Amino acid sequence: MSSELESESERERGIKRAKLSNEALEEGPIYCDIDSKHERSEEERLSEQVFSIPLILKEVLKYLDTQDLLRTSLLNKHWNFFSREVLRESKNCLAIVEEENSCRDLKKLNAVLLNSGTVPFNGLSISVPWSDRNHQCTIYADMSELLSNILGRINIKYLSIDCEQGSNCISVECIREIIQEKASSLEGLCLDKLPYLTRSFSEFIGLDLQGPWLPNVRLLEFPYELQEDDMPESVIKELVEASPKLQKLYGNINTECLEFIVPLKLAQAVKEFHFRPTINSLKTCLAFCLENPKLNKFRFSTSEEDDEDGTMFSEWRESCQNDVARIVKQLLISSGECLTKVAFDHLDLIHMTSQWNIPALKQVAHLSFMYSNGIDNREGYDTLRKLEWEKYFPNLKEVCVTNLSFDDMERDFYISDAFREGNSQFVCESVKKFCLTWSMHFVDARQIQMFKTIFPNVKEFYLKQSRQFVALLNELWTAWSDLEAIYMSVDMRPSCSNYDSVILGMRKEEATYLLENVEDLESLQIVSTKPCIFNLRKLKKFVIHFNHNGVPCLGNRSTSDSIFLSRLTGQLAFSRMPGLVVEIDRDLCKAKDNCHLAFNHLKPYVKFVECDDFCVSF
Repeated sequence: MSSELESESERERGIKRAKLSNEALEEGPIYCDIDSKHERSEEERLSEQVFSIPLILKEVLKYLDTQDLLRTSLLNKHWNFFSREVLRESKNCLAIVEEENSCRDLKKLNAVLLNSGTVPFNGLSISVPWSDRNHQCTIYADMSELLSNILGRINIKYLSIDCEQGSNCISVECIREIIQEKASSLEGLCLDKLPYLTRSFSEFIGLDLQGPWLPNVRLLEFPYELQEDDMPESVIKELVEASPKLQKLYGNINTECLEFIVPLKLAQAVKEFHFRPTINSLKTCLAFCLENPKLNKFRFSTSEEDDEDGTMFSEWRESCQNDVARIVKQLLISSGECLTKVAFDHLDLIHMTSQWNIPALKQVAHLSFMYSNGIDNREGYDTLRKLEWEKYFPNLKEVCVTNLSFDDMERDFYISDAFREGNSQFVCESVKKFCLTWSMHFVDARQIQMFKTIFPNVKEFYLKQSRQFVALLNELWTAWSDLEAIYMSVDMRPSCSNYDSVILGMRKEEATYLLENVEDLESLQIVSTKPCIFNLRKLKKFVIHFNHNGVPCLGNRSTSDSIFLSRLTGQLAFSRMPGLVVEIDRDLCKAKDNCHLAFNHLKPYVKFVECDDFCVSF
């Protein structure tokens, strides 16, 4: 089993998935190694007596988050028992069945449960493998007994499902069994993905589900990230209508969903909302905002045409535009104390702050926006520098920018003459994390310098899936001098080049010569002729996640000792920066050491890790 670990304070939203180490899953917990010669004080003896009382210990443990409870469960059997009891009763602690090894994980989970007297889990997170990804489902003779034991040992209150494609794997049968036998006891359901073109959860699960078949579900969670295969509104409606006690609804809840949410009087349950206004939806949206929902996330965009009549927002009647402004302002006001993340388009961000007089978003710590360099080029100035950042985002900590190309024919509607004529320029000194995400459009690397001017105190830089990472790194070396961490997510093909020269600040020919002709690199002293990693004297962490291109490497071996980076960078840079930790996360194919992402030649200089997508996201 694998998993992720999040505390309540780290993520104020739906179903959490807790990771238990092998030690935490053992029946015999690890005891503290206490020096027998240590003479305990009166306070220590008194504390031991107090915590030996079950009622007191359990009440104290309830104040700990999931991660701390996992730690306290390793102290001794007494603490183990009550820590796991609190995990089951008060937290969301899910055993995770991974996509790649779902069959094996189910069998392993069954073995753990059979050998454990105290089970910490109160739910399951199941990822179903793709049927066309060479997954060979292991058929167990005792499959029914295996599933029966798992469902019998875990009081399943929370269920998370990720099934991107249809499959005959027993993990699907496990989901079916849970829904058939445990639906009435579920308190939370997370639906991350369903097979393409699925329009009904009942259709996916192969059961005839009618009426309020989720009678005790208080929390429903769907994916929030906008994708082409978003969760269909029909599935969201089906599950919402099946949950009469619903209190919290997370995910990409859009204007279409309000058509059934508002009549069900569930506006207060909605915690994440994507407002893409259409003329025909304004009445429902007004009714929704008048219920004063308390949103945690809010996304707003007017960049697309109205689906009904094909008109752009700038072409609407003024009364309809005013209704949209009223809805936005009311939602921001009602969510003022709990709204922490917002996302807007470039032009909408300008329009809202310069013409709509929106309230200050005092609790917003994360802003995502889609930026178009073409708008600034046509305007002839950096539009973002004219935004009053500290007025509208006084506590902003993270900014995530996606470079896109907008049709700027309507920019005169969004950008007023007063905005253009203003001479004031503003900065936002509170932002510590900055993320630039990949897009299909060309990214002008010089934008880094503009963002550095607006957000001068960035300590962590995230670059997500950019094909222009070389140009961006060259700009990054001279942007934020106090940068402490760089995180990159890169698509890497087998034919990729060597980039020692980019890290070391020298010409490519020089790097090639040194690599081919100098054996003793440890005693070699170099003088960089261009900006490089040495400019970042406070850099503590450099993490690179490599995405595989999807084509198996068998028969296409490309594992030379100079691919991407060589020992040149390892010895001349990484080894000479004692305060720097370099980590590489590789998406290896089945070729393993023969995969072009193996990077075995870098083992002396970097640490290979496995991590989730680390980029700041909305």
